[in-house]
Amino acid sequence: MSFDFRESTALFGGSFNPPHLGHTQAIHGLLKNPGVKKIMVLPSFGTPLKKVSISFEQRMEMAKLAFRGIAQVEISDFEYQNQTQYSWQLLEKLGPELKNPAFVIGTDQFEKLDQWSKFPAFLGLCDWIILLRKPTSLDSISPIIKKYAGTGMLIATDNRDEFTLQGRRVKFVETEAIEASSTQIREDFALKKGDAMKELIAADVRDYILRNKIYG
Repeated sequence: MSFDFRESTALFGGSFNPPHLGHTQAIHGLLKNPGVKKIMVLPSFGTPLKKVSISFEQRMEMAKLAFRGIAQVEISDFEYQNQTQYSWQLLEKLGPELKNPAFVIGTDQFEKLDQWSKFPAFLGLCDWIILLRKPTSLDSISPIIKKYAGTGMLIATDNRDEFTLQGRRVKFVETEAIEASSTQIREDFALKKGDAMKELIAADVRDYILRNKIYG
């Protein structure tokens, strides 16, 4: 029997600098597969490894514009209010407040999971959803899965896209979400080439960026 995420709250974090079509597609995908009940979008306060030049308030506003109209989505300032910089801090503080929290990450983050602070202690704090954006497939990341399975961290189930980890559920989800580059989007806006990004940025977000001269 497949894992049931219908009562889960997906924690969807990121810098959202800016939020783009890939993020929106991923959110719609999560509501279909694995069919989570709610998605909490969490703009990051900051991380030790990645400096974010745009203010939290502006990124928060862009996220609200990008995802408004999706009833199951909540845009949360939890990271800012609690000054969290590491995922384990977020999960320790927010996890107990939620029913069946599931942390959403991409395959690039999954590959480097063993480099995260407090690994592997934090892994048992929630369920995990690994998003496979096009053109990534389950077969193409099988070497990473085998690496973790070989250490005993991941334990296989009857379904090839589902595993257990420290008693929590791990599900790999193929999605229609595209691999869009926030860096390229920022550079294009800085070079006055915002029109080139029309298909990747919601109109309201694009107008907000231009009106506030966020990227130059």
